[in-house]
Amino acid sequence: SHINSPGAWDVFISHCQRDANAVVMAEALFASFEKRGLRVWLDVKMKKRDVAAMEEGAKNSTMVIAIVTGGGDNPDHAFFRREFCLQELRWAQSVGASIQPVITVDDKKRIGEFLSAAPSDLQALGQVDWIDMNRGAVQYWEVGVDMLEERLEEARATRQRQR
Repeated sequence: SHINSPGAWDVFISHCQRDANAVVMAEALFASFEKRGLRVWLDVKMKKRDVAAMEEGAKNSTMVIAIVTGGGDNPDHAFFRREFCLQELRWAQSVGASIQPVITVDDKKRIGEFLSAAPSDLQALGQVDWIDMNRGAVQYWEVGVDMLEERLEEARATRQRQR
């Protein structure tokens, strides 16, 4: 039996709830993916959101989107400083789920800085092409969502080959 239904998702959104930019992006991605008919795990949309529920979501999603932010005014709120964010990525890794980092367009030049804060077992995210999301205009945003959907298709194909 599942903790949250349906028990499997296309996308799991991992973000730091204490970073306002991350929260805004998480909500926007959730809405965009749902509009496209995808099943999305986002903590605030789930009935249960304890540790077991997070583990179920991360392990039973085709792709985990990591909204990597620097924490705004508080570096302790940076994505790679949050134990739960790291744990979600490790759960995804443990089952071979794909991890796709996204950033705000304003943080495009900070990928190296963000990565340097990542623990050694997650440094491989440096080999992934990070997608920058631009909320400045609907057209830019939709292009970013299109790119994420392409990555999701690739992740689905990879998962099928692994089975």
